Amino acid sequence: MKVNKGVSALLFLAVVVVWGLVIWKVITALSNPAPVSPAIGGKAAIVPEKEAALLLNYRDPFLGRAPALPSPTPAGSGKKVPSIPAVQPDTPPAFRYKGIIGRQRQEWLLIERGRETQMIDWKKEKSIDGYRIERVYPDSLVLSREKKRYVVRLQ
Repeated sequence: MKVNKGVSALLFLAVVVVWGLVIWKVITALSNPAPVSPAIGGKAAIVPEKEAALLLNYRDPFLGRAPALPSPTPAGSGKKVPSIPAVQPDTPPAFRYKGIIGRQRQEWLLIERGRETQMIDWKKEKSIDGYRIERVYPDSLVLSREKKRYVVRLQ
């Protein structure tokens, strides 16, 4: 393999420059050390922590403006903080969607409750356990109850 003398000289010069920069950075870092903070003698002062309060009056980007909630009061102030009632979430359907059996004119949904599998003619029966059947897809089932929609995926 023939090596051009000009290219090898250029590469040698580049190596010398790079290593020169590395050595120069190391020497400047060692000759000018960063200032060291003096050690503090004696005991350190203990500062009491402030109470943290979580405010829930932030703007929700999906629902619009959140209602203004009263600001929290410290525990020892003597004021009563109004209790916010807990909202119990609506429970999703207690059954599993296992698929569709049949032909286009007569199809049944396979629903599994615990260990029991049930076939439901969804074109005649429009509800399952109080959930109204909105749409039936091969991979999911769309149900509604009290103005809430649920999507039960194929399992």
